[in-house]
Amino acid sequence: MSAFSNATRFLKSLIPESLFHFVHHYFNEISVALILAIVAAIIIDPILADHEKRRKTELLQNNLKAVATLEAFDDRRTMIGQGSGFFVTSRGVLVTNYHVIKNAADVVAHLSSGAFYRLKTVRYIDEQTDIAILQFDAVETPSIGGLGNSDRIKVGETVYTLGTPDGLEASFSAGVVSNSSRRIGDQYFIQFTAPISPGSSGGGLFDDNGKVIGVTAAFKSISTGEQKGMDQNLNLAVPINNVKATLAARGVSGRR
Repeated sequence: MSAFSNATRFLKSLIPESLFHFVHHYFNEISVALILAIVAAIIIDPILADHEKRRKTELLQNNLKAVATLEAFDDRRTMIGQGSGFFVTSRGVLVTNYHVIKNAADVVAHLSSGAFYRLKTVRYIDEQTDIAILQFDAVETPSIGGLGNSDRIKVGETVYTLGTPDGLEASFSAGVVSNSSRRIGDQYFIQFTAPISPGSSGGGLFDDNGKVIGVTAAFKSISTGEQKGMDQNLNLAVPINNVKATLAARGVSGRR
């Protein structure tokens, strides 16, 4: 008796007769499906994973090009502050925090490419929500990959920040959402674990698809309890949905 026959009899003894007849009848089809599944696991899945990795890297690189270092000056041309911002259109519209440009008579935006732009006009400011929308004197600027929906983010989702912490242009950090709607006073923020530092204010908080979901606004060092003095901090961002309606009212879609 052949090995195949022995295997068939053994299989028949293990499974119900109806299921055995089904497997036996569709043996060729099942074999082909199994082979295709093995091929997919060995060849196709790694290709798709590599493609996804390349896609996310490209999104990151494109967004980095659109993140600016902002320098704020008073009317004596003395620099009074430095922060971050990101262009949401190719026509020089930039989003940042209000406190980055507070009391500024002039603002200059530097890109990592070496390009720089001067402020043309302030299109919108809101001190309470800490948002500023600026129009720079530019006809063609890099722009981010689009505006996400901060109402849909979930705890544990991967996020990354792009900005200029401590004057280091085009810096990237990664983390997760630790609270999607953290209330502090009368305001709601996205709390996340990706490290930010002074100078990061006004930068972008992006989701895993390269969409901006927040404006990195502040970090609060742990100053009480057993963790006092440690390097950990609580990082916060203004939800991008706080900005989208204002942009739309001014004819800005946040798309390229």
